[in-house]
Amino acid sequence: MSGLPRHYVGFFELVQGALSRLVRLEHLHVSGPVRVCAADASYSDGVGRAGCVVVSLPDWRVIEERSAELEVLFPYVPGLLFLREGPLVVECVSGLREEFSVLVVNGHGVAHPRRAGLASVVGLLLSVPTVGVAGSLLVGEARWRGSVGDVVLRNEVVGRCYRTPGGEEYFVSPGHLTDLETVDELLDLTGMRLHELVGLADLIASRWRPSRPAGA
Repeated sequence: MSGLPRHYVGFFELVQGALSRLVRLEHLHVSGPVRVCAADASYSDGVGRAGCVVVSLPDWRVIEERSAELEVLFPYVPGLLFLREGPLVVECVSGLREEFSVLVVNGHGVAHPRRAGLASVVGLLLSVPTVGVAGSLLVGEARWRGSVGDVVLRNEVVGRCYRTPGGEEYFVSPGHLTDLETVDELLDLTGMRLHELVGLADLIASRWRPSRPAGA
């Protein structure tokens, strides 16, 4: 159970659909030395904790890290993770001192039923380029070519997927002010280890380790 009445869910889905029309997909060149911020969130006893970290690539040098805590006001609803985690991520990232070129969020971008997942909404709120990285598909299908592939939604390629040597699967899509070419450049720059950036943020957010649903 989501904990929200269906009419509330429908209202927030309409809001999310309206936000999706503000999302801009455009190329952000990140194939050279670049600072990337990653953000993730976790929960315990009604309190949410977000962690974010600014990393220099391709040398993986940590520039800055930060955490933020807020009361969690919304339950988990599939597809509406922006209500639960958006305030946490925005609070955490907006307090950073160091600049970065792109924000990687543990959640989906446009690979979403309403084309505006957590990464897209956070990008809109902060007016920064974002990319979403999730450990499961929310919508669409993965068309694999070995250990890499495309995320396809209604016959449109909306993201990329890749499988680690250990068998873990990740799904990456543009959030806001980025595009598929940006995603490809980030995957190349990290050597298909984009999820490890989110893992660094997770370490900051998860000083306690509550369970949470996959990013949406």
